[in-house]
Amino acid sequence: MGSKQVRAVVEKGLAPLKDESCFTNGYLDTVIDWIPGMRDIRLRDLPTFLQTTNADDTMFNFVMEATDRAHEASAVVVHTFDALESDVLDASHLCFPVCTLLALFNCISITYQNTL
Repeated sequence: MGSKQVRAVVEKGLAPLKDESCFTNGYLDTVIDWIPGMRDIRLRDLPTFLQTTNADDTMFNFVMEATDRAHEASAVVVHTFDALESDVLDASHLCFPVCTLLALFNCISITYQNTL
C-alpha cells in the first residue's frame, strides 16, 4: 500500500526530497495520514526509494509508473501475512479491484506441520 502512494507523495510535494539535509533534519518524520488502512505512518516508514533527492531516480520513477498502471491489471498478488496487515489488506480493495493474498509463510508452516 505504501508503494501505491508514490504519486500522492509527489503531488503533495513530499518527494523527491529537497536536499540531503532532509535525511537528518527530521523531515522524514513527517506524518502521512491519508493512506487507507495505515495509521501512524511517517515518510520514513514508506519504501526507501521515496527517500531520494533525484527526481530522475530510476527506481523512484519505475515504481511510480508501475503503481499508476496497477489498476489495469487483472489481479494483484500481495505477499503478506493477514494477521499482521489486515487493515491494509481490507483497504487495498479500494485501490485494486482484484487483490489476491499470498501467505507463503502460512503455507510453509502448514506443509511443515503436515510432514511431522
